[in-house]
Amino acid sequence: MKKCLILFFILIPLCAFAREYALYYPVNDSLQIGFFGAPYASFSSESSWSAGLSVMIFEKNLSSNILAGQDFQMRADIRYSIEEEKEFFLESRIPFRNKHQVLNTRLEYKTSPRNFYDSGEKIPYTREQYRFLGDWSRIFTNNMSAGLTWDISGFQNTVPSLLRNDTGTVLSLLRNDTDLDPNPSIPDIPGFDHFYRAFGIGPIFLYNTRMPHNFPVSGVLYKAEILLYNKLLLSDFNFVTLKQEFQYIYKINAPTVLRSSSPPRDHILATQILSLNTFGNTPFHYLPEQGGGSLMRGLESGRFIDEQFLGAQTEYRSPFILWRISAVCFLATGISYQELNDFSPKNVNFTGGFGLRFALDKQERVNARADIGFSKDGMQIYLKFGESF
Repeated sequence: MKKCLILFFILIPLCAFAREYALYYPVNDSLQIGFFGAPYASFSSESSWSAGLSVMIFEKNLSSNILAGQDFQMRADIRYSIEEEKEFFLESRIPFRNKHQVLNTRLEYKTSPRNFYDSGEKIPYTREQYRFLGDWSRIFTNNMSAGLTWDISGFQNTVPSLLRNDTGTVLSLLRNDTDLDPNPSIPDIPGFDHFYRAFGIGPIFLYNTRMPHNFPVSGVLYKAEILLYNKLLLSDFNFVTLKQEFQYIYKINAPTVLRSSSPPRDHILATQILSLNTFGNTPFHYLPEQGGGSLMRGLESGRFIDEQFLGAQTEYRSPFILWRISAVCFLATGISYQELNDFSPKNVNFTGGFGLRFALDKQERVNARADIGFSKDGMQIYLKFGESF
């Protein structure tokens, strides 16, 4: 781990003064193939420091007949943290333009230390997961597509043996069975201390007018996907998940004298609404979590867990204020609940904060971010690659 960090801090200054991180190979007047690769360091209050390497191959296509989401992209990422968190993923977006179809895939392995909270008590456990996610969709109009999505995964959540006798009753709250033993054991809890499979398939719908593709400055996104997990599909549990996401990106035009400058001086307001719902005998890993480095920055990942989640955030994104550096500030609210009766002001959480962005590539606006989020629990720090949404 120390060698990884030393290598990172040696290489970063060499990259920082390059004109762009990405290399471009021109194919014709409207098409370029880009290659991006760099070591990076990341940090969060949960997993401490991490060192990683990210490699990306992407298409920059200026042709007018290329629809949103029809550009080719492939990315591989490997990361290792001081807290023994390991992550590897390989994701791709492959367009079939002559058939107006797009295939997205993601192969992922991750193991990480986590915490579960019950009545303020923090219970540590380790999560290990293997996942193959993807979707195939048919593009019907310039902005609308629909198709099938799938999830083939395996999980194991392990509680330290020293805590088993003390936390069995607490963790029993995670079970979906109505007939609970008075002294349940952790192996009876879905997803704890034994490996389990979750195979699901279902429809996906996407409406997307955001432009440009990588760092949108205007437009709307609505995405809905339903996944049905069933033992007939070799899944260990029968349940359903529903995910809906709405984004609205609004560009505040700067005065003409500033807009003509380079880089542009436009300011951006980005809003996201996310709804996560589960139905049936949902295993622990698929219960919606509140917190982390995306929507509820300021809360630890999994700080609140329940069968349903609804959250929203608004983020202001500044133009470049110095060299490659820009700034953001954000506000968010979210609620974890079981039924609509659980909607009450006391169950609603609020977070907010601010951060800086460093453009690794100005052309594609590939950013590294540093955020500080605040909540009633205190402060969380995030140094990560890419935007929060």
